Amino acid sequence: MKALSKIFLALFAAVCLPGFFMPLTPAMTAAAAPVPELEWTLSARDVRPGDEVEVTVSLKNYADTAVLELLGLQVDVRPEAGKAEYITGSAKTLAAAAGSQDILSTTYKPESQTVIFLFLPTGKEGLPRTNTALFSFKVRADAAITSDTAFSLVCTRLAVIDADGNHLITVSDHPSVNIHTGEAVITLNGQAPAGAPYTDSVTVAFDKGTATIKKDGGPAVPIDSGYVISAGGQYEVTVTDAAGNTAVAFFAVDLPQKTVLGNVSGSGTLSITDARMILQYLVDKITLTAEQLELADVDGKNGVTVTDARYVLQRLVEKIDKFPVE
Repeated sequence: MKALSKIFLALFAAVCLPGFFMPLTPAMTAAAAPVPELEWTLSARDVRPGDEVEVTVSLKNYADTAVLELLGLQVDVRPEAGKAEYITGSAKTLAAAAGSQDILSTTYKPESQTVIFLFLPTGKEGLPRTNTALFSFKVRADAAITSDTAFSLVCTRLAVIDADGNHLITVSDHPSVNIHTGEAVITLNGQAPAGAPYTDSVTVAFDKGTATIKKDGGPAVPIDSGYVISAGGQYEVTVTDAAGNTAVAFFAVDLPQKTVLGNVSGSGTLSITDARMILQYLVDKITLTAEQLELADVDGKNGVTVTDARYVLQRLVEKIDKFPVE
């Protein structure tokens, strides 16, 4: 009964007297059992302004009987002010208590913009170790944000009560969510895409995301920022960021057709993209035209094989200065 009174007193102080919990010194905690750790599950790590994210907070190691049994727990979490906000009514308690009279709740306090999970037993049993998920809630990225940024979910308190009424405070990690405000910026030779055909080689660059390029309506091929085009044709570059924002540039390059052995992409310059396209063809991810297959067969043996891709890579790092068929 005395131990139970200590637990009630400690949790009452935690909720009603914000300064009550004090971290224990290393000497006081040296023999203590490991404290339960939190685990965060987010429905998305990359969003647009105004997008919602569902957050689930769980106990990562509580099934381990060596970990401290929870005879009281409080977790306070708040989204980073000015970047995200709690969605009213979204807080849910997911954990189950041992006793029907135990206090187990998840609430939101507008004055501190904090979601508070509280477990307070009325008997001697702690939180059952079968519990994994504790609570969940939703936040919304600020719709007014105009430049790429990120917001954190700040765990302001993780307070644990043990069987002797000791109160421990541990520090939890603070997961973050990236906010992408708009599509990537694509530049050609350092400038915005022009309407007129380019009459010299073109360097394609972009500030974020991943990109693909199509030449003359052919297959989409992944490229890196800084990709150089040295062959004529109609090109389409598509860049997609982690949140799904997409930017597309269409342009023409008016140069004499230049055939370079191994240059399957048709850019006019041998690059790692060519080796990648050969490998993609071999695993049936893309198809190649008869002309591309002829260019890809740089060793002249047995058609297009992984050996051809290897030769292209060796040429790029100057391990060889010409292909076997040359």
